[in-house]
Amino acid sequence: MFSFLVLPVLLVWFCFYKKNSKLLPSILFGMICAVVLSLFLVLFTFSHRIIPYDFRENLTYLLLNQTVLPLLIPYFLFVVFSRDNWEYKIENFLPLELSFFAVYLPFIILTTAEGLYSGFLLFIKPVLYVMMIFACSFSVKLLYKSIVLKKIIQIIIYAIVFIIFMILPSIVEALVFVCPI
Repeated sequence: MFSFLVLPVLLVWFCFYKKNSKLLPSILFGMICAVVLSLFLVLFTFSHRIIPYDFRENLTYLLLNQTVLPLLIPYFLFVVFSRDNWEYKIENFLPLELSFFAVYLPFIILTTAEGLYSGFLLFIKPVLYVMMIFACSFSVKLLYKSIVLKKIIQIIIYAIVFIIFMILPSIVEALVFVCPI
C-alpha cells in the first residue's frame, strides 16, 4: 500500500497546501499522460525483461524507460501546449510530475516485478522517486530564476543538480540489480 499511496497522498497534501485551483490542469495533464503511456506500454510492448548482470545496460534501460523520458516528456508536452506564462509553467512542474508518477510508478512496479515484490520496490523505489521529483522541482525553479537573472554559474550548478537528482533513482536501482540488498 505504501508504494501505491505515497505519491497520491503527497499530491493531495500539496493541493491542500497551495489551495490553488490553477493546479488542476497540470494535475489532469500529468494523469492523462501517465494513463496514455501505460496503455501504450500494455498494448504494444512486452514488459518481461531478463535482467542482465551489467550495470551500464541496466542503467541505460532504467534511465530511458523509468526516469528521464517519463520525467521530461510530459513536462515538455505541458510546456509546449500550455499558453500560460513561464512562471505558471515552472510552478506546475511539481504537481504535474507528482500526478504523472502517481499513476506511472505503480504501473512500473506491477509490470516489472512479476509477482516478486521486494522491499526495494515497495518502499525504497517510491521514496527515491519522491526525492527525485521534489529535488528536480526545486532545481527547476532555481534554474529559471538564474536564467532570468542571467547568472551563468548558478545556471550550470542548478542544471547539474537537476541532472544528478534525475538520474539518481536509476543509478540506485541498477546497483540493486547488480548487488541485491
